Amino acid sequence: MLKEFLISLFHSLLWSIIFLILIPYTIVKIFNVNRTENIYTEIIGFLLILLGSLICLKAMYDLAKERGTTTLLKRSKRLAKRGIYGRVRNPIYVGVLIILAGIFFIYPSIATFIYIILMFTGLHLWLVKVEEPLLRREFGKEFEEYKRDVPRWFCKFKKSS
Repeated sequence: MLKEFLISLFHSLLWSIIFLILIPYTIVKIFNVNRTENIYTEIIGFLLILLGSLICLKAMYDLAKERGTTTLLKRSKRLAKRGIYGRVRNPIYVGVLIILAGIFFIYPSIATFIYIILMFTGLHLWLVKVEEPLLRREFGKEFEEYKRDVPRWFCKFKKSS
């Protein structure tokens, strides 16, 4: 399990450097976006970044318990349905979007907002066109039942009976 968690952590850190640090930093610099001067907005932003990060770490941990990783290079032998994956099908992507919302609260601008919309669109298309068809081929009926019971983007707070 530790090996899978470390693979996911390393893989996610690489993508995070690009999509959660370099691109937002570039947007802030190119469009000359200033930090908000409202302490409450900044606190909300930092709390969202913390929340999104914790969701991502929890999802990687739960995925590793199922011997899965976040990379397509090492596929999971089992469909992750426990833990946070029993509440939302794509918790890492949800965590990433929450982190981006936090960045938006700290650096509010139309450019950062558009970036969030583009990231959501890109992630959604990736899920629909690549990940879900792959999971459907690998896990068949089990994935179809999981897909029916667990929402893609919004957390389900009640357990299925």
